[in-house]
This record gives sequence, C-alpha cells and structure tokens, in this order.
Amino acid sequence: MAFISLTPMTELEAVNILLAAIGEAAVSSLETATTVEVTQAKNLLSNVNRAAQQKGWHFNTEWDVVLTRDTDDRIPLSESILSVYQPGQLMTIRGRSGSMFAYDLDNNTFTWTKNLNNAVTITLLDFIDTPNTFRQYVTTRAARIFQEEIIGQVSAETVNRQEEAEAYADLLDDDAERSGLNVAYGTLDMLNTTQLHRKLW
Repeated sequence: MAFISLTPMTELEAVNILLAAIGEAAVSSLETATTVEVTQAKNLLSNVNRAAQQKGWHFNTEWDVVLTRDTDDRIPLSESILSVYQPGQLMTIRGRSGSMFAYDLDNNTFTWTKNLNNAVTITLLDFIDTPNTFRQYVTTRAARIFQEEIIGQVSAETVNRQEEAEAYADLLDDDAERSGLNVAYGTLDMLNTTQLHRKLW
C-alpha cells in the first residue's frame, strides 16, 4: 500500500519512512540524529528529489523567462536551475570558473548577441517546497531504493515498485490537472520534450 498523508509530508517524516523501510527506529529530529542510516537516508532523499525534479513539472517549470547578458555578453544562471530551453535554440548549461552559464551549442560559445526573452527553465526546489504528491512519490521511490540497497531484497509486504508506480500515477494526475496553462504555451518541441520527461524511470 502506498504512503498516504492528508497533510504535506515533512522531510523528517520522509526520512523516517526510509528508516522504517530498513527496519530502523524513527528519529525525532534530523538535526540531532547522527547515525549512518539517517545520513544515508537524507542523502538519498536529496538525490532522488533532485533527479525527479530534473524531469520538469508544473511547479518547477517557468515559461517566458527573460535571461539577460552580463557585461561579458554571457548569460549567468542560478545554480538552482537544472535545465534551460529556448525555442529554436540549441543550448545547454555549462560551468566556467565556478559559475554556471547558458551555453550556445549552435555556435559553441558562452557569448550571446542578444538576451533570451522566452526561455523555459526548470528549477530545483527544496523538498518541503514541492507539492505533496511529488513528496509522496520521491519518498516512496527513495524508500524502495534504500531498502534494496541496505537489505538487498524486497518482500511482498514492504516497499515495492507497485507502490512507487501508484505514487507516480498520482503525481502525473496532479501535474496534468495543474499544468493546462503551461501546455497551452508550449511549442510542439517542448511538448515532446515534456512527454519524454514523464516516463517512469
């Protein structure tokens, strides 16, 4: 049975679900708990959260974003931006001298001749700043991975891929319901990219 919560799940609750999946006792605070298992659970939850957000959802995707050049004609990006897309422009995110910039793949350069006025960005949010359906999915997936890594096998009575699939289906339903306006703005290329993002991984 998938984990169900009527109130938004906290990071502490999520970590305790991971701990329960490997038979460990719950903790009352993430600040004072210093066991190896708690650290592993926190790190895994963070990694799964980041990987899942990389796919792009209604809550972390912004449309028609204006990205402006700096004095060197480069376009700096926040480290929280996971992906950037500009219709009709082949580009990516690339680091240079410890900072992140938009990189022009059409011309193989950091230098831009104009600002990007209708970019689409995917931004990494803290776990607690995401919708509850997303938290449920991330937690269920992380618990299944944690259990497999620590215990080595999953019984029929514990976290399994079916629970993960159910949580993912709930997330897709919620995202589809709330992203209608985004779809209206999207180009065919962006819609195809979004559909590829939504494959169960």
